[in-house]
Amino acid sequence: MKNTGIINTYDNNLRGALFRNLDATETNKQPNYRGVTEIDGKKYDISGWVETSSMNSKLKGAKFLSIKLSLQDNMLDEVITQSQAKEEIAF
Repeated sequence: MKNTGIINTYDNNLRGALFRNLDATETNKQPNYRGVTEIDGKKYDISGWVETSSMNSKLKGAKFLSIKLSLQDNMLDEVITQSQAKEEIAF
């Protein structure tokens, strides 16, 4: 492949992917799917559980994916450090 000197940059903002979690069972309550996404330059872990609707409507019994976003640990450490620094410097 010829190197053209052009660097491709991709904007991954508001994009992500979920992958099946093979370790998930009903007893350990781990998410059925896991992945990552990026929102405004911050990376988040995505967890997803397959659920069944219990609503009293035509959706009762329908399968859906319940999701949770969590700031990635290394990003969370950075946020905590910054907030601690602000508290320590408050004059």
